[in-house]
Amino acid sequence: MDIEKVSKLARLELSEEEKEKFSKQFENIMKWIDELNETNTDGIEPIFSITGMENNLRNDREEFFGNRERIIKNFPNREYDFAKVKKVIE
Repeated sequence: MDIEKVSKLARLELSEEEKEKFSKQFENIMKWIDELNETNTDGIEPIFSITGMENNLRNDREEFFGNRERIIKNFPNREYDFAKVKKVIE
C-alpha cells in the first residue's frame, strides 16, 4: 500500500518513522482482509444488526459546535465559508 497516497488523502503529515510504522500496519490489515475474503460465506445470510433489534440507530439531532472558523480554515479549497469540491455528478 502506498503510504504517501494514503497520508495525502487523509491530509496527514507523517514523519519517516511514522511512514515506516504505518506501512507495516497497513500491510497487516490488508493481509487480514485477504484472509476474510477467502472465507466461504455461501448460504450465510447477512446480519444487519448484531443486537437482534430492528432499529438500533441513534436519532439525528442538531448540536452546536462553537469553533466554526477553525473548521473553515482547514478546508483545502473554499469559496466564502463553503468547502469547494470537485463536481461528482454529471
